[in-house]
Amino acid sequence: MIRVNWTLLLIVSVCCSLACAVEPLWTVGVKDQAYAEFAGVGQVEQYPQLFGTPVVFEIGKSQSRADWPFIHPSTSDAWAGSRSHAFTIQFDLAPDQAPWYELAIHLVSAQGAAPPEISLMINGQPFKQTVKTQAGPGDAVLADPSRGRPQSYSFLLSSAAFVSGINRVAIQTQGSWLLYDAIEFRAIHETQKVTGLKTRVLPGWFKTQNGLARKFHVAFAGGYLTQPAVIKIMWQNETHAQVLDPNHEVLSHTDILVPMSYTETSMPATVALTQGDLQITEAVTIEPYRKWEIHLVHQTHLDIGYTHPQPDVLALQVRQLYEAMDLIDASKDYPPEARFKWHPEGMWAVDEFLRTASAEEKARFIEATRNQDIHLDVMYAQAMSGIYSEEELFELMADAKRYERQYGVTIDSAMQSDVPGYTWGLVPALAQAGVKYISVGPNSGHRIGHTYEWADKPFYWVSPSGKEKVLFWMCGKGYSMFLRSGVAQYHGLADSQLLKYFDEVYRYLDELEQKDYPYDMLMLRYAIGSDNGPPDPTLSDAVKYWNERVAYPKLIITTNSTFLKTFEQAHGDTLPELRGDFTPYWEDGAASTAADTSMNRRTAERLVQTQALWSMLQPKLPLHEKVDAAWEKLIMYDEHTWGAWNSISAPDDDFAVQQAEYKQRFALDGKAKTDAILTEILAGCAKEGSGVVEVVNTHARAQTGLVRLTAEQSTAGDRVAMTSGRAVVSQRLASGELAFWAQDVPPFGSQRYVIGPGQPTRAGKVKAGAYSLDNGRVSLTINRETGAIKSLTCAGINANLVDASQGRGLNDYLYILERDADKNRLRISGQVAVTVEDAGPLVGTLRVECPAPGTHTLTRRICLVDGADTVTLTNIVDKRQERRPESVSFGFPFNVPGGIMKIDTPFAVVQPEKDQLPGANRNFFCVQRWVDVSNADYGVTWVSLDAPIAQWDPMTFGGVGRDSALFRRRLEPTQTFHSWVMNNHWETNYKADQQGKISFAYVLCPHKGDLDQTAAQALARSVHQPLMAVSVNPNRATFKQPLTVHGKGVVVSMLRPARDKKGLIVRLFNVTDQATQATVQGLTRHKQLWLSNPMEDRLERLDGPLDM
Repeated sequence: MIRVNWTLLLIVSVCCSLACAVEPLWTVGVKDQAYAEFAGVGQVEQYPQLFGTPVVFEIGKSQSRADWPFIHPSTSDAWAGSRSHAFTIQFDLAPDQAPWYELAIHLVSAQGAAPPEISLMINGQPFKQTVKTQAGPGDAVLADPSRGRPQSYSFLLSSAAFVSGINRVAIQTQGSWLLYDAIEFRAIHETQKVTGLKTRVLPGWFKTQNGLARKFHVAFAGGYLTQPAVIKIMWQNETHAQVLDPNHEVLSHTDILVPMSYTETSMPATVALTQGDLQITEAVTIEPYRKWEIHLVHQTHLDIGYTHPQPDVLALQVRQLYEAMDLIDASKDYPPEARFKWHPEGMWAVDEFLRTASAEEKARFIEATRNQDIHLDVMYAQAMSGIYSEEELFELMADAKRYERQYGVTIDSAMQSDVPGYTWGLVPALAQAGVKYISVGPNSGHRIGHTYEWADKPFYWVSPSGKEKVLFWMCGKGYSMFLRSGVAQYHGLADSQLLKYFDEVYRYLDELEQKDYPYDMLMLRYAIGSDNGPPDPTLSDAVKYWNERVAYPKLIITTNSTFLKTFEQAHGDTLPELRGDFTPYWEDGAASTAADTSMNRRTAERLVQTQALWSMLQPKLPLHEKVDAAWEKLIMYDEHTWGAWNSISAPDDDFAVQQAEYKQRFALDGKAKTDAILTEILAGCAKEGSGVVEVVNTHARAQTGLVRLTAEQSTAGDRVAMTSGRAVVSQRLASGELAFWAQDVPPFGSQRYVIGPGQPTRAGKVKAGAYSLDNGRVSLTINRETGAIKSLTCAGINANLVDASQGRGLNDYLYILERDADKNRLRISGQVAVTVEDAGPLVGTLRVECPAPGTHTLTRRICLVDGADTVTLTNIVDKRQERRPESVSFGFPFNVPGGIMKIDTPFAVVQPEKDQLPGANRNFFCVQRWVDVSNADYGVTWVSLDAPIAQWDPMTFGGVGRDSALFRRRLEPTQTFHSWVMNNHWETNYKADQQGKISFAYVLCPHKGDLDQTAAQALARSVHQPLMAVSVNPNRATFKQPLTVHGKGVVVSMLRPARDKKGLIVRLFNVTDQATQATVQGLTRHKQLWLSNPMEDRLERLDGPLDM
C-alpha cells in the first residue's frame, strides 16, 4: 500500500508488546476479555441519552463503571448519530519520564460487517497513522462477551508528542462499533533487539526505474531495529540488497521494493538481515499476483432524506453536481483513467438542477453527460421495486429516457444501491427502455438476508418471457466500502479515502482469489463521507498518483455503463443466463405506514384508469406534464428512503417528524394530482346531481360487476334503469350507497344509467343469516369466537376451502409483540359481535366487530353479491399506538390439498422456490394484485387491494446481519399465508408506530380446476381498476371506444395519448406462459399500427397480428 510519510512513529502489534523496561502508568478497565466493568452494558439503544456529552475520562478521578462506555460507536451506527465519537483520556506526566510511551488498546471484539478503524489525537494533534480492527462475529457479542473476537493494538508514541503536566489522548473511530476490554498506558525506557523476521510479500506489482517490482514487508520480531543493517532478498539466482538506517529512531518493520520479472507461478525466496555479527534468515514464498484492473464507479448514494431533511438533501445533491463539474474540468488533462467522473445515482437532483441552473450551467452539464463524465443511470431514485406496480416500473425510468431523447445522451444502464433484492419484472421494463446493464450495490449487512449470494458473480438476468435479458452485476462490497462519516474537508492525498483504505481492497482481492474469481477486472463502487456523500476532490489525484507508482492493481475511474460494456465484450459469451425473481428484503418496511402505502397503491391504479379515460374522452388535452408529475410523486413514495436515521430511536424528534411528514406528502400529492387530472378530463361531461350516471370500463374486455354510487350521486332515488327504460337490479345499502348490477359494459367504453324515484328492482339469491352468507354459488359461515371465516364452499367444489385443522379461519387476526414470530402471539377470543348490515337480495354484508390486541377495535365486513363467485372482505383496524416491535397480519389457511401457490408480480407470475433465484428472500413476498392456491381440481384466487406483503407459513421475521439464519434458504410447500399489514420491526428509516383507522380490503374467488392466469388477471384487474361511475350531463354523448384489442391472455396494462398528439400508446401484456397473438385495431381516426417502445418511437409498421 502507498503510504504518505508522517512525522510520528506508529508501531502496531497484536496481543503483545515489543518493549522491555516497561513502567505501567495507568489502566482503564481490566484486561479479562469482558466488559462488565464499563458503563452502558446492555443499554446500547440508550447510548445517545447516556452519553450525550463527549466522553472525557480523568485518570485518578473518573470511574470505569460510570464514565467509560463499554461500546464505542462510530460513523456507520445510526443509533448513535452516524458520526465519529471521540473518547478522551486525560492524565499527568512527569518531565522527561521516558523516551517512549506505549498505548495498548485491548478489545473484546469489533463489529462484523464494518469493523472500525482506530485513530488517535494526542494533545489536539492528529496521529495520522491508523489501525484497522478485525471483523467480529456480529451482534451476539453485545450480550455475551465470550462470543467476541479479542484483539489488541499497541501504539508506540514518541515523548515529543507529550508535555510535562496534563496530557490528552483521544481515541476516534470510523466504521462501526467496537467493544472495550481495557486500555493500558506504559512508559518505555529501553527496547529489545531483533531476534527474528516475519516477512510478507505484499500484493501488487509496483513500478520502478528497473521495471516491475514486488514489495516485501519485513517485520522485526522480538524487538526493534535501532542500528544500521543490511537486508537481502534472494530468489532464482537473483539478489536484491538494501541498507536500513533507523537514523536515531526505531524500526518495527520496513518495506522493500524488489525489481523482478512478472511471473504466474510461485517462487521460493530467502530474506536475510545482517547487522555486525548478527545474521537472521527467513524462507518465504513469492506467490504470483494477477494483473488486476480495479474500475472505480464514483457515486453518491441518493437517500431522499435520512441523513438530512429532504429539501436539504435536494439542495446538497444539486450543489454536488456543480462540484463534480469543477472536478471534471480540473482533471481534463489527466491520463484517461484518472479523469474525474460522477454518478448522481438518480434523476431526482438532476431535474432540480435543470430547473434552477443558468443557461450556461445547463449547457455545461449537458455536455458533461454527453461525454459520460457525469453518468446518468436510468432510475429516478432508488426503488423498492417489490412494491412498484408494472406501470410504476416504466415511470421509474421515464424521466431519464426523456432526458436521453431531448439531449442526445445514451442512458443504457441502471444503478441500484442499498436496497437488497429486485422484482423480476424489472428485467423486461429495463430491456424495453433500452437498458442493457444493471449494477447493484446492496447494503453491507442490515436485513439483507442472503442477497450477497451473487456477489461479483455476473450473469444475464432473463425476463419471465425469455425474450429479454440484462447483464446483472452485484458489487461484492456493496456501495459503502469507502464510506467514512466525519470527514468534512479533503485537502489532498493525505485525506484520500481511496489510498487510506486501500488495504481493504487488497483484502477483498485476496478473498476473490480464494474463491477462484475468474476475471482480472473488477467493479468497485466508490462513495465517501456518508449516504448523500460528496464528490471526492482527491480521487483523480489519488488515481494518478497510484498509477504512476503501481502497475497492478491498475486503477481506472469509469462509469457504470462503460465498465459493464467493456466487461461484456470480454466475457459476455461465458456468462450464465438465469431466470427467476430476486425477491426483495426491505419492502416489509412499507407496512410501517400502512394507510399511506394503501393510498399510493390505489392511486397508481387510478392513474392508469385516468390515462385510459384521457384517451377515450379528450386525447388532445395537453396533460402529459401533469401526468408525469403525478407519477413522480407515486414512484417517490415507493422509493426506499422512508424517513430519518433516528426514526425509531427518536421518533418525536423534529428531524424525524418532518421527514415522515415529507414522505407522506408524496402519497398525498400523488393522489391530489391524479384527482385533479381526472376532474379536468371529465370537466366537459361531468354534472353532479344530474341523476344520469355513465359507467365506464377502462379495460380491453367487457366488464360486468357491481357498481356502488355514493349517496350524493343517487339522491334522485333508488330505482336504476338503462337509457332504454329497462330497469336493473339495485339495492340501497346500509352505508347509504346505492348498488346496482352493470352487465357487459363494453371495452374502453361505457353504459349510461338513469337514477330516479321509485322502488328498486329487487332480485337475487343473496341471503344473510346471523353468522352466514349465501348467494346460491358461494356460501360461508363465521366463527363466533374469532370472527374469522370457518367455512367457505362454492358450487362445483366438494370441499370446505378453509383449513380449520389448527383452529384458525380465513381472515384470522394475528398480533405479535416483539420480533420473534413464535412468541407473544395474540389472537381474538370471544366478545365478537356480528351484525347483518345488508340482507340481500343483491348484496349481503355482515359486520363483525370485536376488541383485538393492539387496537381500539377491529371491524371486518364480509360481502357477497348475487351472480358473483367472489367474497369481498374489508378489515378496518383502529390501531393503538405501540412503539415496541409489533406485527399485525390476517391469516388465510386454505384447504387445497397439494395446492401450489403462485404470486402476481409486475409482468411475472412467480411460484415460490421454483421461480426464485438463490439468495432471494423466502420469508415474505411482494404481491402486485393476487395470490392463487390451486391443485388440479380446484383453488382460490386471493386479491389484495391495500396490503402488498404476504408471509408464507410458518411465519418468520428475519434478522439483522448478512446471511442471518432467520431468513430462510428454502421454502417448503404450504397452502397457508398471512397478509402482513403492519409492523414496526426496523431499527431505522421506517416509522416507529402508526395509529388510527386503517382499511385493508381483499377479494376471494374460489374456482374449479387449476389456476387460469387469464381469469386471475381479469379478476384482479377488475378489482384494482373497477368500473367507474361518473355523474354526467344527459346531453353529452356516451364515451367513444378508441380501439379494440383481441388475443387470448392479452391485457392492456396502459393506454394513453401519444406525446406528439398523433395517436395513442398502448402497452400489451401476455399474462399467460404460452405464446399468443394480439390484434389491435383503431376505431377512431387512428388506423395505422406501429410497434413502439417506452420512448414512443415508431419501430415497425404492423399490418397483422402481433406475436407475443
